[in-house]
Amino acid sequence: MIPAHGITTLHYIIAKAAGQAQAAESVDWLLEHFEVAAVGRETLRRARQLPFGDFEDALVASLAEATSCSHVVTRNTADFARSPVPARSPTDFLVLFAARSSHAP
Repeated sequence: MIPAHGITTLHYIIAKAAGQAQAAESVDWLLEHFEVAAVGRETLRRARQLPFGDFEDALVASLAEATSCSHVVTRNTADFARSPVPARSPTDFLVLFAARSSHAP
């Protein structure tokens, strides 16, 4: 799952660094491989209730909660210490994912 606003942020960053064509290709890849969590009034209201200093982080936590995600994957786990959904670093998440995948039937 990826938050809808994350797609636009990634497009902007990739376009600046690698050009519009690469940004478009990256967005297409994300849309092919991830579900997109839409932002609505209730997730925004929930984000406002969460004890976060950063509203965008609160929105990510709210979306993760609303879509029943098991983890928030972020390089900045400290900012998600009070998240209703536990945060993992990308590396820690991949280790956890690999361990769970190896036990799948």
